[in-house]
Amino acid sequence: MRAFLVWLTVLVIACSDAGNRGASPPDAGGSELDGGSDAIGLDDGALRDASGNDASLRDASATDAAIAARDGSVLWLYVSTSLVADQIHVATLDPVSAASTKIGMAPASSFTPALAASRNQRLLYGLGRERVTTYAIDPAEGALTSIAEVSLPFTNSEDFALEPQGRWMVIASEAEGLVVRAIGADGRVADNGPVAAAGPGASRIVAHPRLPLFYLPSCDADRVRSFALDTNSGALAAGPSGEVAAGSGSLDVAFHPTLPVAYVMNLQKPTVTSFALSPDGALSEPKVVTHEPVGDPGSLLLCDGGRILVHPSGRFVYVVGTDGGGFVSVLAVDPSSGQLSLVERNREASLRGAHRLATDPEGKLLLVGNGSGSLHIFRIDPVRGGITHAGFTMELAQGATSMVVVPL
Repeated sequence: MRAFLVWLTVLVIACSDAGNRGASPPDAGGSELDGGSDAIGLDDGALRDASGNDASLRDASATDAAIAARDGSVLWLYVSTSLVADQIHVATLDPVSAASTKIGMAPASSFTPALAASRNQRLLYGLGRERVTTYAIDPAEGALTSIAEVSLPFTNSEDFALEPQGRWMVIASEAEGLVVRAIGADGRVADNGPVAAAGPGASRIVAHPRLPLFYLPSCDADRVRSFALDTNSGALAAGPSGEVAAGSGSLDVAFHPTLPVAYVMNLQKPTVTSFALSPDGALSEPKVVTHEPVGDPGSLLLCDGGRILVHPSGRFVYVVGTDGGGFVSVLAVDPSSGQLSLVERNREASLRGAHRLATDPEGKLLLVGNGSGSLHIFRIDPVRGGITHAGFTMELAQGATSMVVVPL
């Protein structure tokens, strides 16, 4: 019945649109990521592919109808992998049953090390080594349609981040630096933009949750650098940095959703450094906690061999890494200070090669992508944050490089 109602809504809107085809298009107003413009930059409101052809997707009103018709019980999951480098896996994810079902693939231009959804969850950006592809998300079917693709001045792009308002994208390459691209009101990425030298270690980039500030952890240095973005020109300037303990290195950065605290996953030691996050984005007052129990053998991580993730509630922090065969550590967050304490460390066989993390918007499930070729799903205990294995799929994470859950 739901599918029939969505079809009927689309038919009615299409008929109405045909009778008004000669009318002037509405003012786009604001960025696509602010929800001010739902069409992808064309007068008739149609979504188009990179060549300007009709991508056969519904117009903005029908998209809204499809979203309204969904009950939110099933989410869309997008996974890029290293073993199937020219495709993005498309799947459903049920947060109640913890089941994930692959429903298709979307072509990618090349190996895709990173994915990110637009602020309004209607677009997916895929970073290739030499280009960025923008995909429209079909809210009824979850399918991806490429609507734009732009080349980059890099040959080995490794990561990217969106500034909080979704109007700028900063792409990182350890060997080649940083490149900035504007994002238009239609969600498309600009063809050109400033390039900045970033020095060694620019293989991971993380955006501040509120400021136009981008943090670069470094595997080879005991600090986290940042670059401030001029949102008028797109120019980058060196921002504040944070120092971690000598010999620790830094691998990833995450932020608490409500407290002024940032967490840095260290590389050379099994530790997380928490920092006070000042109003200007500076990192200070470092405090260190181990994420492995006393006596756990552990070993050094690879430079791209782990991630840190803060639970949507802000009550827990999860750390994943490849050392010792693979692990997931769970840490509890003090609700007043944001400081961490170890809850548990999981080293079961299913975590071999574990190096990527994601969760659903409500934080019911933890997804762990393994470089060894599987995606494992864990239920999260809402009281203590501990995880229980709920299932896995070999289809979706053949060397997962990025995972995005879209709550349409």
